[in-house]
Amino acid sequence: MVNLNSLINSKVMKICTPILVGAILAFSISIFSHDDWLTLERKIQNTHVITQFDEPPVYLGSLKLSDDKNLRPFAFCSTDQYRFLSYHNKSLVDIFDTRFKFIKRLDLSHEGKGSITGITADHDHIYMTDSQIGDLRIYDLLGTLIQRIAWLPDHVSRLRPYGITLHDGVLYVTDRKLQQVMAINIMEKPGISEPGELIFSAPDLNGSDLDFFAPGYCIISPDGRLLVSTLHPANVRVFSCNGRDMGLLVKPESNALQSPQGMAFDNIPSPKFLARADSVFDPSGIYQQGRLHIADSETGMIHVFDPSGTQILTYGEELESPINLAIDNEKRLIMITDMASTELKFYKF
Repeated sequence: MVNLNSLINSKVMKICTPILVGAILAFSISIFSHDDWLTLERKIQNTHVITQFDEPPVYLGSLKLSDDKNLRPFAFCSTDQYRFLSYHNKSLVDIFDTRFKFIKRLDLSHEGKGSITGITADHDHIYMTDSQIGDLRIYDLLGTLIQRIAWLPDHVSRLRPYGITLHDGVLYVTDRKLQQVMAINIMEKPGISEPGELIFSAPDLNGSDLDFFAPGYCIISPDGRLLVSTLHPANVRVFSCNGRDMGLLVKPESNALQSPQGMAFDNIPSPKFLARADSVFDPSGIYQQGRLHIADSETGMIHVFDPSGTQILTYGEELESPINLAIDNEKRLIMITDMASTELKFYKF
């Protein structure tokens, strides 16, 4: 496992390539006072919430990221070590530790005028989608470009990737030009698959009449379904993890979504699923427990659903145009990017 702080502080890194030197110099950039986070952190620790399945989370406050109104938070990714944040129509990615101590800024403007719309990460790499330039990039934690994917294997179809998530060695990427979600292998599996290999794309463009326009963000549910938010219809399309269409998550007649964006699961169990005996056969294939939170940039709210797609509640009176969110189930913390502001918003459940 790569430790980012130790690498930045090492003497070897101080004489590396210009890109890395620039990243190290960015270490001194002050995004916000760390005291602001410490104040918020004390509030997080002192706020005791016992949330029931049908109760909304409690608003804790916000972190103002910058005085520059052009730096509006967009894509967001949280791991057990770091937080990664991009900005609307910018080629910038800021890296924080889990206590929001600023570590470094990756200025990717040398790649061209881009827009990082999706971020995911593992212990060693950062995976980004640039919807403006039109490529998927893999970096190490120091900002060194490892791989760029801009074309399908046929070398004819150019990508326009938007959202991205990582699950079990597979990157799931939405594409607004191809109107698909793609599964791309990143693990070496001798005799089975190679890194960068396209496993599947859905829906199948050959003869498919599936209503699937402007796919946004994607997530793998705990029970293994691939969920993709779309602008038309304003809903969440469900696929199996081999690309088979399983229909819409939310029934159209009860759908309050207008512009669904990023999604995340908490771990608050549903009484309905807790009461179900293990011996009872569930033909729906839904075995996971927890609530699905969906950011909606048009309604300005977070819509919360049970695993079957029934809406439970909404929250977010403090939000204007939420785009992305991440949930730390251990800390019971919800972190939301609001494109209409320069702040990150925090809730606790």
